[in-house]
Amino acid sequence: MDNVLKEIEQIARRVACNYLDGNIYTEDVVQEALIIFYKNRDKIDLDNLVNWTYTVVKHLCLNLIDKDKRNLKLKQEIELNRLADKETIIDDYNKQTVDNFQSILEELDSYTFINDTDKKILKKYLLKEQGLTQLSRSYKIKKSVLKKRIYQALREIKFFEMLSKDVVDFNTIPGTKMHTNVSNFLKALEKALIDNNLSILKNYLRYAIIHDTIAKINLKQIVGHRISLLKNDSYRLTITYQDNNDNYKVFGIKYSILDNKRISVDEIPIFPKSVKLISQEYAEGKKGLKMLTSKRGIYNGRLGGLDGKIDRTIGKVIQDKSDFVE
Repeated sequence: MDNVLKEIEQIARRVACNYLDGNIYTEDVVQEALIIFYKNRDKIDLDNLVNWTYTVVKHLCLNLIDKDKRNLKLKQEIELNRLADKETIIDDYNKQTVDNFQSILEELDSYTFINDTDKKILKKYLLKEQGLTQLSRSYKIKKSVLKKRIYQALREIKFFEMLSKDVVDFNTIPGTKMHTNVSNFLKALEKALIDNNLSILKNYLRYAIIHDTIAKINLKQIVGHRISLLKNDSYRLTITYQDNNDNYKVFGIKYSILDNKRISVDEIPIFPKSVKLISQEYAEGKKGLKMLTSKRGIYNGRLGGLDGKIDRTIGKVIQDKSDFVE
């Protein structure tokens, strides 16, 4: 029986990896296939084991893919509805004049990250040539969908303008593709490190330099992150995590954005010289310092150690590069 289960596990993993392309649920599908076999072992022809395993895993994967797409679509729908309502963009729009949007209108045609149809809609909307009801009729788009498309376009523009400035580090803006991509990556990264299975990240790590020190990241959960722009389409992601001893640690990842907008890791992990825990009474309001706020204080998230403007006698060092790199 052990040999049979081992054979099923090997076949199931190959099939699942093929269908899910390294998805974080690959191992879940393998285990589900083993459970189905065990429950029906008396009814299964062992001479036809390969075909049986392939068929079962195939259906499990297709069901999972379909469910995952539905859940993702629903999650994005809920998030966009929540954000659009929270921002009350229609109310804000009605209070502003065309002059308030002049900079957007001047640059709109040059924004390659917005499609031509949305550019036309946004231009008519910001110029107040047509309201939502008129635009909905003209483009045969539901009013609720139109509102979300306008909202997403404005968020993408806001994000682009932020990156065009000399920002030190930032968080992604909800409603943008960058936010969705980073969120999905962090979810996969967390599972990969907890399960000690980097194959989960194979689509992200194809061109990556992976240092052996990754084995020293004893991760329990990711609790915060910041992003720094290095150069065009090249970023540094600084991650704060809680280890299995409930201590807070930090490591960095250098990544690029490919033409298809996917994240491609260049180097992982990168450890800062040191990380210092600073009490809120000293850290509050100091620019570039906030990364994670908790009862324990605020962490400096910059790779390379503590901000030179901050008194080095304040707080205590909770992580040193020597903890990971010999």
